[in-house]
Amino acid sequence: MLRRSHAIGARYDFNGTEEIYFNIQKNMRNFGTAPWGQGSQAAFDYFKDVGRPETSWTYEAGLRSHHVFPGSFLSSLDAQINYYHVDFSNRLLSISTTVGGLGGGSITGGTSTLFNVGGVKTDGVDASITLGLGSIFSIYNAFSFNSSRYGSDYTDGTNVFATDGKQVPGSPKWMNKTMISANFGPIDAQIEGQYIGKRYATYTNDGVVDSYYMANARIAFDLAGYIPLEKASVSLNVTNLFDEKGASTISVGRPTASYATYPLAPRQWFLTFTAGI
Repeated sequence: MLRRSHAIGARYDFNGTEEIYFNIQKNMRNFGTAPWGQGSQAAFDYFKDVGRPETSWTYEAGLRSHHVFPGSFLSSLDAQINYYHVDFSNRLLSISTTVGGLGGGSITGGTSTLFNVGGVKTDGVDASITLGLGSIFSIYNAFSFNSSRYGSDYTDGTNVFATDGKQVPGSPKWMNKTMISANFGPIDAQIEGQYIGKRYATYTNDGVVDSYYMANARIAFDLAGYIPLEKASVSLNVTNLFDEKGASTISVGRPTASYATYPLAPRQWFLTFTAGI
């Protein structure tokens, strides 16, 4: 798929520890081969009249900070905050228009048609901080906020669907990730948790998937020096530590009433031995 972009950006380092930056970028994406698979002659003719390549203008600015505190309990601090705004034009939706496959076309098998829903406005903030606690512990925390809303209703040539002001489905407004790491010589351990906020599952926002919080853990032991190999380690990884139930992926394909989800994988254990000569 052809993409064209133009960008300008700059950064300024205040004193070696604080830096600001900005970026402005224009992108364009063409249709690829999608219009040729519209599913009917009427759908093709309609898209021929209203279809346009997607374009977007992205504006972002942020601040980065890095500090080291020798001899202190808090040995280092790294932080970043970033704001972005995106104006999309001629946003294209792929709508499943026929029943088929799993979930009535929500996953596979249904015929999809492209529709031009006009503009989408996105505003978001990403922020993160990493604290170094001596040479053993570190704590990382990051959050993300994203509000992406359609700017108008759309029509399939017959019906009008109320997408104006609705959140773009499949994308949570809030996400958070926390990681605690520890290093005790040959032993390395980590535990992380990830929060995924509520997500809409249809273009008119009448389908909703609940939020979830999932944790993973890892512990590894460096065997170099204990066995006759230059590089060797053994690690135990546990995914979905507390066996959280929820939807991992949402298959969005209908304006209203119907959607499909893939569930989170259950708790899994992985024991891995790695060696190098």
